[in-house]
Parts: sequence; structure tokens; C-alpha cells
Amino acid sequence: MTLKNIFGKWKRAKNLIQQQILTGAEEGDGLSGNLNKDEQVIFQGLSGSSDIIRRRILIGSTPAVLIYIEGIIDNDVIHKDVLNRLQRVKEIPSMTVGALDFIAQKVLSTSTVKKTTLLANMLVEVLTGNAVLLIEGNKQVLIVEVKGGERRNITEPVTERTMRGSREGFIEDIAVNLALVRRKIVSTKLAIEVTRIGQRSRTKVALAYMSDIADPKIVQEVRHRISQINTDVILEAGYIERFIEDHPWSLFPQVFGTERPDRVVANLLEGRVAILIDGTPYVLVVPTLFIQFLQGSEDYNERLIVGSLARTTRYFAFLLTTTLTAIYIALVTFHHSLLPTDLLLAVAEARQKVPFSALAEAMFMEIVVEILREAGLRLPQTVGQTLGVVGGIVLGQAVIQANLVSPLMVVVVALSAISSFVFPNYSMALAIRLIKFPLMILASIFGALGIAVGWVFFTIHLASMESFGIPYLAPLAPTRYADLGDTMVVSNLWKHKKRPASIPHVNNRRMGDTPQE
Repeated sequence: MTLKNIFGKWKRAKNLIQQQILTGAEEGDGLSGNLNKDEQVIFQGLSGSSDIIRRRILIGSTPAVLIYIEGIIDNDVIHKDVLNRLQRVKEIPSMTVGALDFIAQKVLSTSTVKKTTLLANMLVEVLTGNAVLLIEGNKQVLIVEVKGGERRNITEPVTERTMRGSREGFIEDIAVNLALVRRKIVSTKLAIEVTRIGQRSRTKVALAYMSDIADPKIVQEVRHRISQINTDVILEAGYIERFIEDHPWSLFPQVFGTERPDRVVANLLEGRVAILIDGTPYVLVVPTLFIQFLQGSEDYNERLIVGSLARTTRYFAFLLTTTLTAIYIALVTFHHSLLPTDLLLAVAEARQKVPFSALAEAMFMEIVVEILREAGLRLPQTVGQTLGVVGGIVLGQAVIQANLVSPLMVVVVALSAISSFVFPNYSMALAIRLIKFPLMILASIFGALGIAVGWVFFTIHLASMESFGIPYLAPLAPTRYADLGDTMVVSNLWKHKKRPASIPHVNNRRMGDTPQE
């Protein structure tokens, strides 16, 4: 028998043992009370990985073993609050259930200690960063919370920066993110439900909502869609977004993602439900409206006119990003008579040496801009800025001198590209950038009529969409007159006596008539 055959046989035997342990765990098996045997059962159930720590200790004169995974636990807690305290015990009451109670209540000082007899629970707890304490002669074990490991500090979100407002942003730890929300809502009505999704990742997912504001039907629908997810792994908020959205083939995002705790809190108080996922700083908020993506978190932090101007600018930038290039193509291809004579002569002179059609010019420049934008995202920050300058100035000048595009086309595409950076939500910015391409093609074939047809199609599509049963284009279609005053411009906060009619809720008033005592 060769060495390869011996190794293969040993590996198959090891896999068979692990499979038998896991099958037993699923069927509700427990431990035997024999320390050596139970330690091996848990170790084999965890695939016998080399990062599993099995720390043998004596609690008084009783042998015990502490099992945990290195790197995902807090080393200070495991040494100071668990091992140190266990080794100081000189005597435990008995080898019955009372021994575990004594250790849990009088010895350990961690925040959570609980007992379990199920092998499946023990394996999951160790995999999620807790420690399991086995004591000789006990079929029960203690689950000790020692979660920790390296985590990122709380910093300002890179994609949602504001000049005036909170500098806090979510991080990749769901416990910290829930704490950030709780700090801003000091209310007993803030309800949080935690579950795990992903057969292999066992990712912790939390639903947060205000129990006295959110519509129970919406909460139940979110809970139902989350429970229907059956997949191996959840690595990012986008995974859950794909499973729960209403229209998976649409270009437009139907779930609002944000890294800002203040935005999540504002949405919770309007009756929405937040979905927090462990391992990602993006928190999902549902139901979602289209206008939500064009509103910034700092709109209400500035003076009324300034905030309204900022919001209106975003709507104007939306039109520029989607339609400006298409309008240019339609004008130079079909509607020359709409241009003033001087401007028409200037455009004709600039395009005289360009051998391509207006559509080909625009497609070339737009694709170049998209490539530069994607390259800038993947490069280090300093190099990305340099690439933007080189691409924008040097490349733009080069293509003009080579007569590949006209100078006016560079101006149009540059203005369209700059406008696309105005939107506070990256997912919606991507969708808006892509809308322009079909509009450009329609403009090159049908002129202004093509642009109109394209916008009618997009408007019908937006009006037909829903997010968790709520019309996506509300309060514009269907019209909610009560919400229109805070749609295109910002309304005074003292006018927000009632919650938005576009989002179902059970408690309509959010402002009292008399001062708070």
C-alpha cells in the first residue's frame, strides 16, 4: 500500500467520524460526561482545525477543558475574566448541576454565561466566537461569551460624508452597530430581533424597528422574506438585498443602504425597518422610495433655503447626468434649427474634422470616463486622484488634438460625469449613470422624440415598481399631497407634525402641540 493510499484512507475515516458527529448533533445528541471523550467529540465536530484551542485546567481538583477559536475571541477576557478566575477556585460544591451554577454565578465575570446540553449549540457557539467549558462528570457545559478579535474603529463613512452632522459611521461589527442605533433612540419601543442566515457562514442578522410606529404587516413581511433565505453564505448586505427585493431585474435599487446611524434612526422613526448584517457597515432600510435616494442626511442640518437649494441641485444633476449627452446628440443630429446661429456655426466648425457620428463620439467619451472611474476606485487614494487628473486633462486634450472628438463633446461628457457624483447613494448613482446609454441611442435614431419615449418608458417602469408593497414612486405616483411639501425642497421641521403618508405606520403623530415637560 502506497503512502498516498494510507493518507487517503486516514482522511476518509476522519471525514466519516466528523459526519457521524454532525449527524448526531442535528438529531439532538449531547455529551457523555467523560471529559476526554467529550473533548474529542467537539474537536472532531469542528473539523479538528489547528486554530481551535483546547485549554486544560484544574478547577479546584476537578479536570476541565476550555475550547475556543483563536483570533475571534477577546484575549483579555479569556485570560482575566475566565482562566484566571477558574484557576483561583480552590473548591467547587459538587460534581452535579450545582457545580456549573457555582462557576457561572460566583466565578466567571463575563457578561453572558449560559448552560446547554445540545452538541449542535456547542459547535455553533464556538464557531461564532464564544468559549465552551467542559467539566469532568458533567453532561452539561457552560457557554461563555468571549467574542472579540480585531475590529475597525468608528469613523466617518467614506461614501456619505457631510459638512455638518454626525461623523459616526457603522462598522463591520453588528453589536457595535446596534449600540450606535440604541444611543440615538433611548426608547423601550425600539425592538430588535436577531437571527442567523447562511448554512455555512451563520451570519448574524438583526431586524430593528419601532414597535409603536412600524406597520406590523411590513415587519412581518420583512421577517418572512428574511426567513426564506436559504444559502451557504452571507458576506455582504448586497446578498440579502438580492433575496428580498421585489424586482430583481430592475436597474434601480429597491432597498436603501446606508452607513450612517443618523439616517437609519430617521428612517426607523418614519416607520421603516432596518436590517443590520454582521460583517458589513451597510445597513439596509425598507420599504424604500425613489425620492429617498435624492435626499441627503444634511438637508435638515442647514438653513431651510440652503437645504432646499442642495436638494434641488440633486434633481437638476439627475437630469444632467441622464439626459445632457442625449440632448446634445439630438441637437447636432436632428434639431439644428433649435440652436442659435452663432452657436450652430461654432458646433459645426468644432465637428468639421471629427470623422465619427455624434453617437460614436459620445459613446467613446462615456466609456473612457467609466473606465477612468472604475480604475480610480480600485487604485490607492493618492494614485486614483492622479489618474483622475491625468485622464481628465491630458487624455481629454489628446483626443481633441487627434480629432477623435469635438471640444464641445468633452465639455458635455465632463459635465454629465461631474453631475453623477452629486448623489449621496452609490447604488442609485450607478443606475442613473447607466440610464444615459439607452437614451443616447434613442436620441441618435429618433432625436427628441426618442428621448421622450425613453423617459416615458422609465417613468412607467418606476411607477409600476413596489418596495414591500409600497409604490416606489410615491409620493409622486400615487400622489400623496401631504408629503409633496418635503419632496423637491426641504420643509420646516415644525411642520413635520405627522409621519410621511407614503410609509405605512400605526402612530401618526411625531410632534406634540405643547412643549415637553
